[in-house]
Amino acid sequence: MHESDVVPEAEPREHHIHFAHRILPTLVWGGAGALSYLAGPDSEQVMRGLWVRSGEDFPETDRVAVDGLSHEWRRFGDDHTVLFVELPTAQEPSEAIYVAVALSPEVRVITCELPDPPTDNRSTSSLGEWKRDASYLEHGHLSATSSSQFLTAVAALLGVPVGDVIIPSSPPVHELVQEAPTLAYFDAETEARVDALGLEAEEAQTQKDWPRYEQCSRALHALFLEHAGAADGDTMMFHCDVVSALLQQGKAIEAEPRALDVWALCRRHRLPAHRETDQALRLLARARLAQGDDRTAEHLMRYRIDVAECLRGSDDDVTRAARAEYDEQFGTAP
Repeated sequence: MHESDVVPEAEPREHHIHFAHRILPTLVWGGAGALSYLAGPDSEQVMRGLWVRSGEDFPETDRVAVDGLSHEWRRFGDDHTVLFVELPTAQEPSEAIYVAVALSPEVRVITCELPDPPTDNRSTSSLGEWKRDASYLEHGHLSATSSSQFLTAVAALLGVPVGDVIIPSSPPVHELVQEAPTLAYFDAETEARVDALGLEAEEAQTQKDWPRYEQCSRALHALFLEHAGAADGDTMMFHCDVVSALLQQGKAIEAEPRALDVWALCRRHRLPAHRETDQALRLLARARLAQGDDRTAEHLMRYRIDVAECLRGSDDDVTRAARAEYDEQFGTAP
């Protein structure tokens, strides 16, 4: 076979992957308030709007049309309220065909997706599950891909006879979602502690009491890491606050590996121009600058501008902030 005859391996479409494997799980871990929008009277419009807006983070040529996106709610026995989402037609490995979000007594995000080239001809889709800590479980394969096959597989994973699956009517589905006990990050006592730490951190930052700000930020990061997982946006931002506090105290050597940790999480779970990714890049550049590595710092700041301009546009606030910081440090950006 000549080199020109080699067919490149198909790559999953990032917009499709991002919505099923990032947007929907993040929405679930955001709590009942976020998910209840998909149980209200305008739920179809909300779901389609989520798809379209998630595509705006990608170049126009990489966006996938919304055609084929739909969802419905089911009740599995007495305990499980489940959101079923059918995605626009999956074409490449790892693109999801269906996603099921099961609420109470345990939140579960179960996917049915196109597998990597299967080991036998019977496997037409694979089952997986995203956990709150951003880990991923594999649950084997389905020999046929249809909504009924997926529903049966989800029922088996939840331990509910498929005959007990119904379309909920009473009470209304939005009430079932609001009452789901496992969607909240914290119990009342922990939430009160989070609020108190947040106020103390704000006060310490205003007073430029950086050791106290670091202490509060570390405590908040630890709480969100335990309850929301490493890939949660608030967890990442509190991690960034710890890095910022260390830099304010001249601890650049200690700050840099933490900034790299956030950057690594962002590369796996976020788009390049998201707020967490932008902040991680900014802090990593500051850490290198504080250690006298102007060349690497300038490269990172320049890259930050390029990514923001490409994905957000030159007039976006993130892009303007990135350019202003570069100009302040190195002169007018090219």
